[in-house]
Amino acid sequence: MLMLVIHEKFGIVEGLITTVHSYTATQKTVDGPSNKDWRGGRTAATMKNT
Repeated sequence: MLMLVIHEKFGIVEGLITTVHSYTATQKTVDGPSNKDWRGGRTAATMKNT
């Protein structure tokens, strides 16, 4: 929403956006097996924007 307002007011030609996500106590720091599902075994560092 913020980028839309800035684009409408000033115009954006190109840009780069960075997101920051915190780790939780149960997230793995390296890939490993998970009893629940395959996503639970992936490291948080490989998180994709959804």
